[in-house]
Amino acid sequence: MAKNDIILIDSIISQRIKDRIPSENNGEVFEFMAYEQILKEYDLNKDEIIQGSVDGKDDGGIDAIYIFVNGNLLSDVDEVIWPKRSCEISVYIITCKHHDTFKQEVLNNEYATISELFDLSRSNSELKASYNSDLLTKRQLFVDAYTKTAMNLDNLYFHFIYASRGDTSCLGENIVARSEQIKQQMLILFSNCQPSYDFIGSTELLTLYRKKPKYELNLYHKGIISYKDECHIVLCSLSDFYSFITDDDGRLKKYIFDSNVRDYMGSNPVNVDIMNSLVNSTEIDFWWLNNGITILARSAINVGTFIKVQDVQIVNGLQTSQTIHQFLNHKTDIRDERCVMIKIITQNNAEVRDCIIRSTNNQTAIMTKSLFATDKIQRDIEDVMRINGLYYERRTNCFANKDIDNNLVFDIMYMSAAYLAIVLKAPEKAANFKQKFLKRSELYDTIFNNNDSLNIWPKLALILRQTDKVLSPIIGSRNTEKMLKRSRYVVAIISLSRCFGTFNYNSKQIINLDISKYDEMLITETWNNCVSRLYNKEKMLNRAYVAMILEQASSLWGIQNIDSFVKHKNPFITTSNVINYKGIFSEDTLKLVNDNLPKQPWPIGVHKQMASLLNLPTAEVYAAINELISRGLRYKQVDGVVYDKDGQIILRDENRNQM
Repeated sequence: MAKNDIILIDSIISQRIKDRIPSENNGEVFEFMAYEQILKEYDLNKDEIIQGSVDGKDDGGIDAIYIFVNGNLLSDVDEVIWPKRSCEISVYIITCKHHDTFKQEVLNNEYATISELFDLSRSNSELKASYNSDLLTKRQLFVDAYTKTAMNLDNLYFHFIYASRGDTSCLGENIVARSEQIKQQMLILFSNCQPSYDFIGSTELLTLYRKKPKYELNLYHKGIISYKDECHIVLCSLSDFYSFITDDDGRLKKYIFDSNVRDYMGSNPVNVDIMNSLVNSTEIDFWWLNNGITILARSAINVGTFIKVQDVQIVNGLQTSQTIHQFLNHKTDIRDERCVMIKIITQNNAEVRDCIIRSTNNQTAIMTKSLFATDKIQRDIEDVMRINGLYYERRTNCFANKDIDNNLVFDIMYMSAAYLAIVLKAPEKAANFKQKFLKRSELYDTIFNNNDSLNIWPKLALILRQTDKVLSPIIGSRNTEKMLKRSRYVVAIISLSRCFGTFNYNSKQIINLDISKYDEMLITETWNNCVSRLYNKEKMLNRAYVAMILEQASSLWGIQNIDSFVKHKNPFITTSNVINYKGIFSEDTLKLVNDNLPKQPWPIGVHKQMASLLNLPTAEVYAAINELISRGLRYKQVDGVVYDKDGQIILRDENRNQM
């Protein structure tokens, strides 16, 4: 290892800590950088990289697992159209240590873990006591992928990677021997797999970091028709097009595809037909049977046998491209003189580019909102954010290679979750928000509506980024980003409600908020005095549990209208206004509350009085009272009025009504 490589790596890490990529935790920043560089060719976004992490207590010595099916990241089994032929699974098992050496102990732990984790005769329930839920979730993803593709699995790769700041030229013999044992163990478990074990130190990491995606590519062709240097119609052999879209390791260059249009649809009828035409119609030229590819570029210059294309983005033809890649990728001889037709358009006007993307993608049956990046409202949000000195990333990684402060960049998922949590008041859903949800037209239209002023978006961005900025160093643990995702929205709602004095705030109040009042002291108090004391990784996704936290905040700071949260309707919450509070309290607590509750109608703040009397958390008593009502042991009571099960008034607090 060159002596200065570790110094350069440390300086990069120091800058990333300042930029919070993804946090201010030294080890976590190193891990994220390693994952990002190792998986660079897959063009993953920040959330996808973070979701691969399994680091933490009971991680078995493994820090991250990523599973790819035919080059596409697997994150949700229910969203996949499983390939019916030529399937390839690649599993990356990554261990990262911010050490300046490579240690034997790390591989020993890894060996013990993989011997159990990838033994498919054992169930997750058997392993539950030994490993954390994130690791077992990844294991189940692999099991599902492996079993669903067993009949047509051509290749199964296991890529073990140990990354540190160390020197790979000084690996001990015991360490290398242990890595070989890990590979052998995988061959015992999966006789048809291809395992590898790579060590990545400062030199290798620096090399990966310096490797930039190539957006200027040469496309060799058999014929071309050009018009005003703005549009070129090219006939290209399948072999040359394969080379154009494939990197040196045989992987699809995913970064040259417009990632927010749609991902590969697997073996749907269209792709089956494309593959059949490649396999069976060898006597008919491919371009006669296929609509072809559309490329948007900054410039395209014909140089005899090839055309030099700058800023390549394939905006239509992903299905065709990936099927061609799949067809030729495992052939020893990729020569295929059949042609594919390619349309290259040089256009830099954003509105025209969006129009081309939308029009060319209407030819395939896809969900309309898969094209949301081209919507007018998305461009409008981009404009209003820029006016406020912020950058809205409506297309994944569009600012990745530009000299822009990462703290000023907000992607579409971050902003969607902000609106869902803060405006629609569903923080528990925002904490688990995924891109597939935006494909639901009713939800997309609710979040990106024309009723709210566009000025809501920069204000939401500033509120949530300020929340992250304050919480990140306070949390100060590994997996900061994951913990932030479970807590930032609850903290933001409580802190905003403290500013307004009510949970029943609206968009206009958010827009008019003096952002200087949403300060470090406010956020810190909300975390230290309330949320941190009740934080629970699993329960933060439960609306009843979040309601309990907000009720605690209401008691602490006198925030009004807690019922506006409990009864708030939004597209993610069932039509019923009744929250299920089970699991927040014990049956003993329920009996204790029931035995001590006064007769109805209850006075204002009865839950606070009972909490003081019984020495219980206010929120727990509040939840218990709601459960008693849901079981029919107490009557429903609203503003001093008591109703029977048929909704008829049976009692009324006359004193309260006279106030």
